[in-house]
Amino acid sequence: MVARPEKDDVIAHPEKLGAEVVLARPATVSESFLAGMSGLGEDNIVLIGFPDTIWEPVEGYREPVSAVRDGADVGLGLFRIDASDLTRSDVVVFGRNGRIDGIAVKPAEPPSEWIWGCAAARAHVWADLGRAEWPGGYIDLLCREGRDVRGFELSDVWLDVGTHDALRRARDHR
Repeated sequence: MVARPEKDDVIAHPEKLGAEVVLARPATVSESFLAGMSGLGEDNIVLIGFPDTIWEPVEGYREPVSAVRDGADVGLGLFRIDASDLTRSDVVVFGRNGRIDGIAVKPAEPPSEWIWGCAAARAHVWADLGRAEWPGGYIDLLCREGRDVRGFELSDVWLDVGTHDALRRARDHR
């Protein structure tokens, strides 16, 4: 988990669970993920996700990790979400046969009802993540380069609690 040093509330919970917390001041979301990967071997499988989201199933990383072990560059956990949230999300662009052709970051006109909410890839695949401000933008670059990005439909339970309005909706969802 990567957090700014002044975020005591954010730091306390993962530490209580035994997770390592990396203190950093990244300028972008992508830099935040890169800070958390520092020191990993290039073949380590790295899982990324967002601490302000709640989703199911709890074993959601299983299929993306299996895909990476089987040779995919990136495995994505996909979630079907409410249309009102699509314009502030990373929306999946599907090609033929369910292939992931790209990621539309916060699109004005979403190309699908599906977003990616968690991802797995080996550390060497994430090494150039700094090429894009947002991880979704980087995954889109990988798709356009012809890399093997596979998606796995996980559920329609995905809640972003990163804004006051979203947190209110999440509380109402209970």
